[in-house]
Amino acid sequence: MAHLLAGDKSRKILLTSDYHMGRALRAFRKAGIEASPIPFPDARKQINNPIRRWSVFCLLAEETIKFAWYKEKGWI
Repeated sequence: MAHLLAGDKSRKILLTSDYHMGRALRAFRKAGIEASPIPFPDARKQINNPIRRWSVFCLLAEETIKFAWYKEKGWI
């Protein structure tokens, strides 16, 4: 991905879900792409709804596993 942006000096913005931002930003930086993070309040918005809390917990648990996998692979 970084080769597509080689030489491009414009400002980069990374827009993704709040629960995913940490992994995504680290992956971008590992690839040599500096980006300004703008997290979309996905989990933060849903956590206030008692019915959605379990699915948010599952999202966060899954993201933790993905973070560990990316770390193991050296992608972050």
